[in-house]
Parts: sequence; structure tokens; C-alpha cells
Amino acid sequence: MMRLRTLYLRNLLKDLKDHWIVILVFVFICGAALAAYGYKTAKAGADAAEKQWKEFHTYEDRLIEYNRALDDIRAAIDWNTESINNLQTYIDSSIFMQIDPNDVKGASVYYVIRQNEGTIVSAVQQSIASYINNGGLLSDLGDQYQDLHPEAWNEIIKVDSASNVLTITVIHYDAESAEKILDAVCKALTAHLEVLVKKQGGFELKGGEVSTFTRQDSSVAADQNSVRNSLRTYTASRADYEAKLVTQGTARDAYIETYAIDMPVSPGPRRTAAIYGLFGLISGGVITAAILLLRYIFSDKIRRKEELDSASLTLLSSAARGKLSPDERRIAAELRARLASDELKGVFLQDLTGDEKSALAESLAEAFKEAEIPCETGREEGDSAEELEKMLALGSCVLLLESGRTGFRQIEKQVNLCKRFGIRLYGCILNE
Repeated sequence: MMRLRTLYLRNLLKDLKDHWIVILVFVFICGAALAAYGYKTAKAGADAAEKQWKEFHTYEDRLIEYNRALDDIRAAIDWNTESINNLQTYIDSSIFMQIDPNDVKGASVYYVIRQNEGTIVSAVQQSIASYINNGGLLSDLGDQYQDLHPEAWNEIIKVDSASNVLTITVIHYDAESAEKILDAVCKALTAHLEVLVKKQGGFELKGGEVSTFTRQDSSVAADQNSVRNSLRTYTASRADYEAKLVTQGTARDAYIETYAIDMPVSPGPRRTAAIYGLFGLISGGVITAAILLLRYIFSDKIRRKEELDSASLTLLSSAARGKLSPDERRIAAELRARLASDELKGVFLQDLTGDEKSALAESLAEAFKEAEIPCETGREEGDSAEELEKMLALGSCVLLLESGRTGFRQIEKQVNLCKRFGIRLYGCILNE
């Protein structure tokens, strides 16, 4: 009888086939219900997401302001650092910044300008000053004075003019170097004089006497202090910006920690409805199959004749709406033939319908009597000694079953009873 349990899946499939319209409607209802729920949920989520998007954009804009301010502060720090480095390099390497204002070494030379008629003295003075201070001098020197650092001469060479007198002064922290630089300037000016004469008209430079000096110079101290004050200003400014960078970074981190909002994600209502609808269809199918399967698992009642056929139980007849097919006479004829073949006395009709006044049992008993087949009917399922004695005396048994009322355990009990006592079980009759 364990084979009866293997019929669950087969019966499940048959139920699905027999009731496919109802099942399809149920599945469609589940799908439609979940699709509607998904659409409603997504629509509400979309409305909430719109508000979240506004909050998110506000948060992002504020965060951009924080980051822009931080970038500006970093740029200011970089600019101050570059200025500090440039000034420090200038202070460490320039000739001017190495001069002691209380011990300035220097050399000077003065010229008297004698101009021809039509020559303007001031123009001559300006041309000479421009040549010395604006790059012409350095261009003519070449590489022969590199040890004197001509790139720094612009700060230590001064050209003064008064009336028709031109004075060139060189200051330095080293007297010998000052004289060498002044000598180089005078030689270059002398070599360039022909070009200046052609440009400004006829003139001559007379004099050229060189003098050296050592003195205190407050203007040197003032200029040096101005450079050092600029360095201190840039350094203090950088420190302020670095403090602002820390403060601004802390403020931004606190803002993120307090107001951080993840980017809202809201799938479209139609897409959500489709997903929910598909899930609903699947769920409806699963629920239907589960209900049918549970019905077979938790109920051991016979439901259809195919269960008996598949369990290798001979189905003599089945009744639909109280009418047997084949009918009682056909059954009686078959049983009479089998009893004769097996040399048995009669048939014990075991009624497992649960109906104390089964019309079908009475109809079968009457048909067996007319066919002159000894017959006894029992409803105690073999538990009664009297019924067992009758069954043993007749030698054969036929089970009368009813769909939805007779259980597998009842049938299994009768089959085992017949096997144990050697009673021939001819088959069963099912009232559907």
C-alpha cells in the first residue's frame, strides 16, 4: 500500500489539469493584486523620493560649497608657500640681502656729460641708466663675470644724475667685489658708448674717477626689513589659512555626519508593478500547488478510481451517482466464475463506506443472492471475531469503498488481513 503514496504527485497533476480554469483565474487574481499593490507602493515611494531628491540636492549644494571653500584655502596655502619659498631663496642667495646696513661696502664713479649742440643731457642720462638697469649691460657682459653673480646687480647698482653729472654707485658686502663690478660696468658702458652717441647725438663722458667707501645706510636696512616683513606676513598668512583649513574640514565632516543623505533610488511604478505582478503569478501557482499537495498529504481518503488502479488493486466496478458500471449482475457473473475457478464458497462484502445503511451494499448483496453466490456483509473491518469467521468460511473478499470517506489505512488493513489469513481479495468497488 506504500505505492498509494506515490500517487500524490500524479493526482496533483491531474487536479491541476482538471481545474486549470479555476487555477488560472486564481493565479491571475494573485498577479493582478500584487501588481496593483506594487504600483501603489512604488507611486508612494516616488512621491517620497521626490522630496528626498530635493533634500539630497540641498545637501549636495552645501557640500560643494564646503569643498569649494576648502579648495580655495588650499590654493591660498600653496600660493603663500610658493611666495615664502621664493622670498627665502631670495634672502638666502641675493647679494643685497647679505649686506650689513651698518657696514656697507661700495665703489662709485662719476662722469661729466659734454653734449654737442642739440643734444639733450637728460635723454643721455636716461639712456645710460636704461642700459645699465634694464638688461643691456648684462647682455654685453657674456659669461666672464659669472662669479660675481650679475643676475643680482640690478639691486646693488644705482645710477644718479644731477645737472650734467652722472654717478654710478655699486654697494656690496665685499669691497673688492664692489670694485670689480663697477669696473665691469664702466668697461661695458665705454664699449656701448658709440651706440648711445649715435642714438642721442654727439656727447662725451669726461671724468671716470672711481672712489670706494664704507658707510651705514638706513635705506638698505629699510629695504631688507621690508623683504623680511613680507616673509613674516606670508608665513603668518599661511598659518592662518592652515588653521582655516582644519576648521573648515572639521565643519564639513560634521555636516556630513549630521546631514548625510544617500542618493534616493526609486524604481518606476510600472516596472515595480510588473515585478510584483510576476511575483504574484508565481506565488499564485505555488500556493495552488501547495494547497492541492497538502490536501493529499494530510488526507488519506481515496478521491478517485485511478488511485486504486495505480496501486495494483483490481477495480471491479465504480459507481457514479449510485449507478454501478459495470452493473451488479455483471459483477456477480464475474465473481461466480472466479469462485468456481478457485473452488471457494462465497464472497464476504467488506463495507468501508462508513454508511450503516449503504444502499449500494444492499444492492450488491441482493445481486449476489440472485446469482446464487453465498454472501455476507460486514462493517467492523475485521475486528469482529464473528465477521472474521464468516470471511474465513467464505474464503474470498470484496471491498466496498466510497470516495472521500474510505481511507488508505482502512484499505491497507483489509489487504493485510486477507494476506495473513489466506483470504482471496478479488478487488474493490468504489462509490464515487
